Amino acid sequence: RIDVGGVPLVIDAAKLRIGTQGRGGTKLSTVVPYTQLATPIYNSIVAAFAKQKNLRRVASVAPFDACFNSSAVGVTRVGPAVPFIDL
Repeated sequence: RIDVGGVPLVIDAAKLRIGTQGRGGTKLSTVVPYTQLATPIYNSIVAAFAKQKNLRRVASVAPFDACFNSSAVGVTRVGPAVPFIDL
């Protein structure tokens, strides 16, 4: 299950499963500079972020597809005031 800002995303659970041959699933890494997700999962997270009142999409900056204007985003003691992603 993946939640964005406390709201569960509707995703195909099969996208998270690793098959008997060790293929499939979604891999989160602390080694690469950013995480790559299966397209349906990525699209669900982007859509959830886009629904936030303080986030507005802006032109993409490579290698990222979804970029947001940070000028209206507040700051907390732990970083930007954006929704938490819970896995």
